[in-house]
Amino acid sequence: MQREQKTVKTGYPCEGMVEPESTKGARSTSSLDLSEKDGAESLLDKLLHTGNLNAAYKRVKQNRGAAGVDGMTVDE
Repeated sequence: MQREQKTVKTGYPCEGMVEPESTKGARSTSSLDLSEKDGAESLLDKLLHTGNLNAAYKRVKQNRGAAGVDGMTVDE
C-alpha cells in the first residue's frame, strides 16, 4: 500500500497556456551538426560496437530472455 506523499501544495494550477509565446533562440534538431564527435566516439558507435553487442547478447542469453527492468521480453 502506498502512502500519500507529504508535499507542500503551493503554487499556481496548470490551467493556463503551456506553449511558449515565442521560439526565438530555440534550436531545431535539423540545425545541429551531428557529424562532430568531440574527439570521442559517437554514442551510436559505442552502442553498435561489436564488444558491446556481444556483452548484451550474453546477458540476454544468461537471463534466458526474461524481461528486464523495462518489462520488455525478447519477443517484444
